[in-house]
Amino acid sequence: MNGVTPLLEHVAPLFLVASRMLGLFMTAPMLNSLNLPRQVKVLLGVSLAVAAYPIAGPQAQIGAEQLDLFSLAPILFGEALIGSIIGLLASLPLILIQLAGYLAGYQMGL
Repeated sequence: MNGVTPLLEHVAPLFLVASRMLGLFMTAPMLNSLNLPRQVKVLLGVSLAVAAYPIAGPQAQIGAEQLDLFSLAPILFGEALIGSIIGLLASLPLILIQLAGYLAGYQMGL
């Protein structure tokens, strides 16, 4: 158990990074394609979260008093919401280009 204790302090911050990445993968362009299976999206999101976790730094650390489920759930929801907003902002230019093409095609009678 002594060898596992240092790893336990990294579980909650890794979940926070993973929830933001998975929120991003839900809404980002080309990543929320129906051709990409859901399991692959989750695997890519979690592997990217593991790769990005060391960059998060010490500000991502959560104290031991915040490790219960009721205080961690709103934080996880907030991180997923931030990831979703980032994905929506990334897809906004593509949506606008698609809308402009639709309107131009409608005006030309295509």
